[in-house]
Amino acid sequence: MELMLHDKTAAPPLAERVESDRVHTSLYTSEAIFAREQERIFQQTWVWVGHDSELPEAGSFKRASVGTQPVIVVRDRNGEIHVLLNRCRHRASTVCEQRRGKTRSFVCPYHSWGYGLDGTLRGVPHPAGYGNILNKAALGLVSLRVESYAGMIFATFNHQIEPLSDFLGAAKKWIDLFMKQGAGYPLEATSSLRFRFPGNWKIQLENTTDS
Repeated sequence: MELMLHDKTAAPPLAERVESDRVHTSLYTSEAIFAREQERIFQQTWVWVGHDSELPEAGSFKRASVGTQPVIVVRDRNGEIHVLLNRCRHRASTVCEQRRGKTRSFVCPYHSWGYGLDGTLRGVPHPAGYGNILNKAALGLVSLRVESYAGMIFATFNHQIEPLSDFLGAAKKWIDLFMKQGAGYPLEATSSLRFRFPGNWKIQLENTTDS
């Protein structure tokens, strides 16, 4: 895809930045566009966060992200999968620092607020110090909506979005085809390839599909 070199001070209106054979480079460099993408795409749609095999038993968890927001993907004692915003409701510190593992609960390292595997606030140090203003029922970790397809776990901040199966649409046949690569045996996620680069998320996406 050809990029149109431009003077950053003279970028055209958004509607004119995509043509049939090229796109404006501001789509990859503009911080304002990136912020709108986080709000209108990653905060509104289904995002893949993991695979069933990464959470083999109760207490199994992994860290992931939805856009720029850090989340915890965890299986509770009833086998249900939760995706929780990895931010304490007290001072927004991350409550989970490990990349993956197994735990009975999550405890914020800052002021030791403790949360259950489903994100509910279980306890705080010196609760009497909060008087009558501490409503634990309203201060659980922010919980995302979660649905799965063929073992693939998706989450979204948008609780009014259409069901995952409807959202995936024609993409389901390609997921089904990929899942058949196990020759009848269930697929298992065993490790991950991690890398970092100074670029826009769309550049990474395009290069991932080269193969």
